[in-house]
Amino acid sequence: MFTKEASVAFKALSGVVCIYKPNGITMQKIKSTVLGNICTELNELQLSPPDGIVKIIGATNEPMSLKVEPNLAQHPLVTGPQYQYVDINFNYNPYFNTHTSGVCLLGINEGARFVSRLRHARITKAYKIHGVLGSATETNYANGKVIERAQYKHINRSTIDRVVSYIQTMHQRKMFELLGVDIQSQTAYKLAVQGPIRPTDEKIPVLYGIKCVNFEPPNFVIEVQCVNEYENYLYTLIHDIGVQLKSLAHCTSVQCIRYGKFTLDHALLKKHWRLQFILDSISNNRKILYASKKILLQPSAALQ
Repeated sequence: MFTKEASVAFKALSGVVCIYKPNGITMQKIKSTVLGNICTELNELQLSPPDGIVKIIGATNEPMSLKVEPNLAQHPLVTGPQYQYVDINFNYNPYFNTHTSGVCLLGINEGARFVSRLRHARITKAYKIHGVLGSATETNYANGKVIERAQYKHINRSTIDRVVSYIQTMHQRKMFELLGVDIQSQTAYKLAVQGPIRPTDEKIPVLYGIKCVNFEPPNFVIEVQCVNEYENYLYTLIHDIGVQLKSLAHCTSVQCIRYGKFTLDHALLKKHWRLQFILDSISNNRKILYASKKILLQPSAALQ
């Protein structure tokens, strides 16, 4: 969408934007950057002229005339820029801390309400989690103090593959145990074909899949498909992998590569957090949201 009129652009500025959150930047900083760029560029477009003041000129006992004069009370030097932060409703999901990067959704105006609802929809996400073998930290993340070291020369690709496969099996078994269903039963099969089994309790993390996608000791990368996760849980997952490998490990970075139907291909980089790209993203994302709205907001079988 391209327009020179600010009012037309502002009217179209309502929906969901998919961005890529860089590492080292807070969500509040993203909000101020995006809104700042939007307001600045809206005010650079053709603005609606201020309403004039109609004055009646002439004596009351003689024919009078009308004159329209500029309304100084609406002058930008008095009111400030025509478009400001407070004119735009804004929300984001998921909430990532400073060290996490990846796919994130921003809701603007009417889209802010939809994005807010996603926080309780238990949407499946995919992450690439980077870890390093040989040391453990207080926080299980790279910014923590190293508290212990261990050997890792005995670990190879097949070893780490067996460990992550075991973790995935345990999580799959846990899902059916919470439902009180035998994993080998026909009932378990029927639940599985309905789609991902999501827990009703938002505090229960569940891993649907986990695999090692890169192993260059001491560094390794695992990819996980999960729901209800949080950063500390993912950090602890790396630590647990290190322990099961009879060594130690801590996390060095977390990258969200998929959020529901949105992937890295849909995400705007920081250099594209501009009005024109945002309007295009809103338009393109309407098709994705229309096709997947029921999937996003109405989870399938749930764990009690």
